[in-house]
Amino acid sequence: MIIKQKKDISPKTNSIGIVYGLSGTGKTTFCGKGNTLLIDLEDGALRSGADCQVAQGATLTDIMNVISSSEYQDVTIDTGDEIVRLISADCKSENPKLKSASQTLKLYGAILDKLVYFIGELRKSGKNVVIVCHGKKDESTDVQRFIPRFGSENNNIELFRCCDFIAYMYAQGTDRYITFDPTDFNNCKNSLQIPTRKVSRTDNIFDILKDARVELSLEFESRKAELKEIEQRITECPTVAELTELGKELRKKNITDSGIIKLFTETKKKLSDNEAA
Repeated sequence: MIIKQKKDISPKTNSIGIVYGLSGTGKTTFCGKGNTLLIDLEDGALRSGADCQVAQGATLTDIMNVISSSEYQDVTIDTGDEIVRLISADCKSENPKLKSASQTLKLYGAILDKLVYFIGELRKSGKNVVIVCHGKKDESTDVQRFIPRFGSENNNIELFRCCDFIAYMYAQGTDRYITFDPTDFNNCKNSLQIPTRKVSRTDNIFDILKDARVELSLEFESRKAELKEIEQRITECPTVAELTELGKELRKKNITDSGIIKLFTETKKKLSDNEAA
């Protein structure tokens, strides 16, 4: 186990997530551009404006091989429901007893376990993977709220934990929009801090993700540089009075990094001891 300060953890260079929405909102087109490999599990590519390499008739093994060894860095899997269907078939093939109606709960558990493993392999691959999903009404609430359709509710909970982002695509008149921010109406996740935006037919989800990661990386490096400068200023303070003024400045900027606080406390004690001597 390696323990680090948060400021020392570098931002990820790839993203795993979900784009979901009602049929016809342009999800496949949005996620099937450029150098992307679109793994089309429900023959939706022909009905869309996707313009990329398309793989059809894929098995779960095929998908795992693509993820682990292919030259494609950006991969779209369309759709989440079909992934669950492939995983279900794989579980039944490995354990024929799960085909029985009396084993339904055990089958759900086996599917969830394999889905968690599948998402884990996606994360380890270092590739950018987007899973396209249809939207469905959240039956756990009376509010009109949409969530990704990905098999059982337990699958949704696990995906929410594992994914870097969950984006909801919707239409307003003839315009299309995508939001990564959760609301009372949709279930989203926005760890990449991407603002809601209008989507054109030429927009590419992987370009948007790349730009967001670059922005986060720049912010990360800027923050590291700022903290390094503050550390230097603390160590160079000649008196307790000047260090106290610096402390007021840090409080105004809401800089509460544990390393900075520790260095500040140690330096203040050292200066106090020197002035008292």
